[in-house]
Amino acid sequence: MSLFTDSRLKEFTKYCGLDPALAREHQPVDPEEHMHECIAVTERHQGRCILQKTVTLTLDVNHFLCASDYRIFLPYGPVPSLTTFTYRESDETVTDLSAADFELSSEYPAFLWSDTWSTIFADPDYDYPEQVTLSWTSGYATLADVPRSTWQAIKILGRFLIDSRGDERPIPEAYKAYAAHDAIEDHRTKRYLT
Repeated sequence: MSLFTDSRLKEFTKYCGLDPALAREHQPVDPEEHMHECIAVTERHQGRCILQKTVTLTLDVNHFLCASDYRIFLPYGPVPSLTTFTYRESDETVTDLSAADFELSSEYPAFLWSDTWSTIFADPDYDYPEQVTLSWTSGYATLADVPRSTWQAIKILGRFLIDSRGDERPIPEAYKAYAAHDAIEDHRTKRYLT
């Protein structure tokens, strides 16, 4: 099912100065593709997932062994739970780590903590470049769950890009992010204060 029937997409379409009553093929730009482009720019600028997706992170075991405060920070927003946490040992076996081996702070900025990393990763396979693999789902389940300030930034960026589409040169990524900078920075600040 298309997001075009979603109330957030209709709101975005109106904010960009497009007519939500027109079919997609009659619009000057595809509203759904345009909204996803704006979401992608906002995700890159904020350093977190807005739309829900699976994130896979591979790390060298030394990230864990050298963490002075035993914390391993996880990028791309809140991490409700890990779906995969595996470790490659020197005999080339892959071991699944259980939740009992570490603590997960799921709020942003999310991190893993254990004061026994050196025991957990006692026999790493140093011939293999990245011995630890983590994966999780990050982002909001629906567009309605996106915080208002982030949603406002996406709409501001969408309008900026629509207003700038007559320009002969493509708009650099830096200008796209700058268009919604104030609203994005406002939300970025609020995340750390709450």
